[in-house]
Amino acid sequence: MAKIGINNLTYARFMGLMCPASTPRSKSLLNDLFDTLIKIEQRQRARKPNDMAAFRTGVSLITDNL
Repeated sequence: MAKIGINNLTYARFMGLMCPASTPRSKSLLNDLFDTLIKIEQRQRARKPNDMAAFRTGVSLITDNL
């Protein structure tokens, strides 16, 4: 088995959260996922515009790397 240092993991593509959706199909999938998450979540208050943008960015960064 290859010996891999913990610092090498920072160079791994899958750990970088740096692969944004680029094709129309992937962007459409991301929008559908985002809309679904908003519909099924149970919140007492609506998100503020800045918080909604941060939520959308977080969903995008996580799912774009899958």
